[in-house]
This record gives sequence, structure tokens and C-alpha cells, in this order.
Amino acid sequence: FKSSTVIEVLKKSKNYSFDIIFDSKENSITEAANLISKGEILCRYSGATEWGARSLGNRAILADPSNFDSFNKVNNYIKMRDFWMPFAPTILFEHKDKFLYFYGELNNKYMVNAFDSTEEGQQKLKAAIHSKDKTVRAQILEEDDNPGYYNLIKQFYKVSGIPALLNTSLNVHGYPLVSSPEQLLFTLENSQLDYCLINDEILIKKVLINHR
Repeated sequence: FKSSTVIEVLKKSKNYSFDIIFDSKENSITEAANLISKGEILCRYSGATEWGARSLGNRAILADPSNFDSFNKVNNYIKMRDFWMPFAPTILFEHKDKFLYFYGELNNKYMVNAFDSTEEGQQKLKAAIHSKDKTVRAQILEEDDNPGYYNLIKQFYKVSGIPALLNTSLNVHGYPLVSSPEQLLFTLENSQLDYCLINDEILIKKVLINHR
């Protein structure tokens, strides 16, 4: 869906306005990375709809993987899931060996394999690993796989020193992965998500409308 189409659907909300913070690709991605580094949670609605077992970045809720407060925010106020369900990270390909142990060649693009984590991984990915056995169900991202998503994580790396993001599917628990702008509106209205990056070119903030 074009960004303009998404914005038109969001304008139909009776309870919230969605203010455009930036409407250029460079500024939107940079500010999105800055917000995540400050502990904000945002969603990315970009490109083609995803289908499969895991979120791979185009329909994703994203957070700082080193901040356990991020885990609690996403789990309790956005996804509203059971406390024991772990999240997972997306890691830039060239930095994977810092965080993960590899035993043979595995296809890691689709977040379906679990890995043991290194000591650095347990520190910098603590909000996105299994709390008991410290395993990581990671998506390993190369630039050609998803250039926009790669660039967002790269910008986050510049401001945080962490080449990874906590990535979970864009939906309220019990509802399907967001596909259409209408489903995006439903998710924003029924969760405590405040920010959304649309097609990597528009960054919006949700603002409650006061009814009298």
C-alpha cells in the first residue's frame, strides 16, 4: 500500500490523531532509530505483506534488545501475551558471530533456528533471548534481503552500539499479522503503540483526541 493510502485510513480514527513527525526517508529512519535507543517502541509497516512463521521486519514491532523494560512494555502493554513467551532479535549479518554460536551451516534468514548465545549476546540481547536457557531464535539480515530494514538497524547501531533489534510480529495477541492499513489502524487503536514507520518514509506519532 502507498504511504498516502495508509495515512488516509489512519485519519478515519475517531479516538486518535496520527501526527506526521517526518516525511522524508533519511530523517524518518534516523529518528526512528533514535526513538528506539531512548526506550520507545515503534512498529514498521513497510513494503509487501509478509506470510510465514515469523515477523521478518516488514510487519514488525521493534524495540531495543538490550533493555528489559522494552520486553515488559511490548509484552504487557502492546502484545498482551503470557509472560513466559520469549521474543527474538534481528541481527545484522556481519555482526552475528558476536552474539551467536554456530554449529554448521544453517539458513538463518527466516527466524526459525535457535542458537546458543555468547556472553556479549546475553548482555546486548537480553530482552530478546530465552530467559532460562539463553538461546536465541534470530533472524540474520543481509542488506540485500531487506535494504530498508537493514538501514534502520544500521542507524540504531550507530546510536546504541548494538547491531540488532528486538523484532516481534505487528499484531495484538490473538489477532492475525497486520496486512492492510485497516488492520494497522485496529492495532494502533487497541495497543499502547505510539509510533509507526510507514514505508520507511513517514514517521507518525499517535495522539489521543480529547472528547468532551
